[in-house]
Amino acid sequence: MNFRFGVYSPWLSAIVGIFSGILIGLLAEYYTSDKYHPTKELARFAKGGPAIVISKGMALGMKSVLYPVFMLMFGILIADYFSGLYGVAMAAMGCYHLLQQQFRLTHMDQLQIMPAV
Repeated sequence: MNFRFGVYSPWLSAIVGIFSGILIGLLAEYYTSDKYHPTKELARFAKGGPAIVISKGMALGMKSVLYPVFMLMFGILIADYFSGLYGVAMAAMGCYHLLQQQFRLTHMDQLQIMPAV
């Protein structure tokens, strides 16, 4: 295995995944919550008609995906540096486990009506 920091390399890769998951969750909250500027701005543009909302919404959607993709890219590169492909797997486990927990906590009322799969 290509562990740069010995036995701590997988652990560091998992920490990188956890931090990237936290940042992705915060970015998702910023772009989708009605408390922050992007959503308020889109609502202000809604007074102009549906075509403006569609074009502004598409632009906002593309912009909101850019930063999380960069976070994933940097997390993958750093985890790969720490411990190779095994580190990328550890970072993915840390990132996606945390995002799954955030999704469960923020959308629990919508999921309660769905049957268990």
